[in-house]
Formats: sequence, C-alpha cells, structure tokens
Amino acid sequence: MLDANVEKIFSFQAVVPEKKEVRTGALVIRECEVNFFSNGRIYSELEELTFNTLNQNMGLGALDIQFSFVKNITDKAYPLFFTKCFVFLTDKRFRLKPMKVLNTPSYSKINKNGELTIGIRYFFQNEKEISEILSCNEFLVEGFIALENKKNVYGIMCQMVKKEAGWEIVSTYTYKPDYARNIKNLID
Repeated sequence: MLDANVEKIFSFQAVVPEKKEVRTGALVIRECEVNFFSNGRIYSELEELTFNTLNQNMGLGALDIQFSFVKNITDKAYPLFFTKCFVFLTDKRFRLKPMKVLNTPSYSKINKNGELTIGIRYFFQNEKEISEILSCNEFLVEGFIALENKKNVYGIMCQMVKKEAGWEIVSTYTYKPDYARNIKNLID
C-alpha cells in the first residue's frame, strides 16, 4: 500500500564510534535510529514484522526505535526477540512507560552494515506525548530484550543528545542481569 502523504516529522541516527576490540559474548550497541511518523508512510509488511509493538495503535503516529549491535551473540543469524519494561525519558522530565499487554516474538533483521538490528514501536496516545518528544534536546530509551529465547535476557540503554550537527549518542550500555532469568516474568 502506498500513501503519497507521508509526513516524517523527525528522524535521527546516532552512531557510536567503532572500537577495535569487543569482548567475546558481549552485546554492544553500535547505533540507535529513531523515527517519528505521524501521517502514514509507505507500508512494508516485512518491516512491520521486525518491530516489537509496545502498545495499541491510537492513530496519532508512531515512534520507531531500532538498535543495531556490533555483532550477533546468538547462534542464529536472525534470532527472534522479545521486549519488556521499556521507558522513554527526555531532558524536560517527560516520561513514557507503556504497559505491554502481549509479549509475542518479533523477527530481527540485518542492516546495511551487516549488523543485527531489532526494533520497537510505540504508538502515541495523545498530542502532549508528541509535543514533548518533538521539543526534547535529550532522549533516553531503556528496557529489556531477550534474543533467541525468553531466557536470554539483556538490559539495554541508549541516551542521545541534540547538537548543532545533529543527534549523538552520549551514553549506551547493555548488561546481562542475574535476576532476569525469563523476560515473561518481568513486570512493566
């Protein structure tokens, strides 16, 4: 389906400089791409399958966030992934914490640089959420993902800041929590 009235309000891609050495078995975020669509877009069913939806569609637009990792740490080239407990924060003390109802798996993908990429999608619930995100100068996203199966859980965080040259990642990390043995047991 093609919609000629595509309105992409903002999009930025913050990239972390490449390091020469990456620890074996470590999940390292290479880039975070954030897109905000408000008025339709070219619809791709294949792309739709690669985003894990955090809430219900209210028809106001969507915030799509993709994380790309330096290398895949699973046995499968395209592992399924699950998400839970995501939160979005801005420098203006605005906080979005969607209450996820379903925890169905989504398909991962490989980006143009050959990196494992996963995506999350948040549908805006009201105009205030849209204006808060559009007016921010710093944006932080954090939550939990599970790669390949529900027991391979990682916490991820990426903080970006708006500069004259565009958006940059100022902080990013992943960790493997001992207490999160299964993503289905985490509470939003």
